[in-house]
Amino acid sequence: MSVYVDYHRPTWSLAWGVETMWRNESPFALPTMSAEIFAARAWILLEPAERLMRFVDEPWCRADLFYVRKLVLCVEAYGER
Repeated sequence: MSVYVDYHRPTWSLAWGVETMWRNESPFALPTMSAEIFAARAWILLEPAERLMRFVDEPWCRADLFYVRKLVLCVEAYGER
């Protein structure tokens, strides 16, 4: 994950689609990509909450459920597994 996501898609966690401004849009870069990568970092890689908090950006809209989910995953990362 660190090779592809962190190197080839360094702005995956930013809201408002920075990569589309770079003209990197592809059929594989869905709006849900940020939430899915964030969940994979939390659940599969078991990254600590301090590292996860760096990827929480801002809500995309009012009542953004992906943003709320990211906050919940950060809170859960502080707890015991």
